[in-house]
Amino acid sequence: MMGWVTNDARLKLVSLLLATCAWFFVKGITSDWRLIEGVPLEVKARTGLTVLQASAATANVTVRGTREDVRQVSRQDLSAVVDLSQDDRVGPITVKLTPKSIRHSRRVQVSEIDPAEVTVNVDQMIERELPVQPLFSGELPPNLSVERVVIEPKTIRERGPKTLLNSMASVSTLPVDVTGRRTSFRERVELAPLAFPEGLTQRHWVEVDVRIGAGHSVDSPPERGVEQAP
Repeated sequence: MMGWVTNDARLKLVSLLLATCAWFFVKGITSDWRLIEGVPLEVKARTGLTVLQASAATANVTVRGTREDVRQVSRQDLSAVVDLSQDDRVGPITVKLTPKSIRHSRRVQVSEIDPAEVTVNVDQMIERELPVQPLFSGELPPNLSVERVVIEPKTIRERGPKTLLNSMASVSTLPVDVTGRRTSFRERVELAPLAFPEGLTQRHWVEVDVRIGAGHSVDSPPERGVEQAP
């Protein structure tokens, strides 16, 4: 009976030693790490909302794994995602970045993220009708002036962030060059792009009908004193 107990104790001791060796072996082959810089940061907003800006566009991610797996992982294998698709808040929102925020290869583990959190400014998307104002550049020949400008359409419906659209009184055309013009003309002109976040800018064109007539030399930019026809 005593011999059986002794053998059992020895067996347990051997098992413990083998388990300890295996643990150190596994830890040794998976303890390599690598810092991957500039991982793209994507923010997903809820439908009807948009992200005006984020405190960071990329993140630096530290991954761990076997020497071979860590060596093979590249920036293209990783992406950082801030998912606000179920969040209806607007304004500045601070979100902590965790390993769950990082899409990565299963061969490695994410151990550290820099920055540890990101602040995004979320706004509501709205539509608003805005009047179009003509913008001119260049100088007319002496004794000629712009007598009248007709724009079609007179207004444009823009869709964009509420904060930005509500701060605007009008939209302007890209500059219409009148240098050397001696007769009236009609021109299709694109509107100046608005300062919206990337991907939200829309392109619009209008017809600008410019009537040029005899008058005093224009000493100031033609857009001054020009009225849009009713």
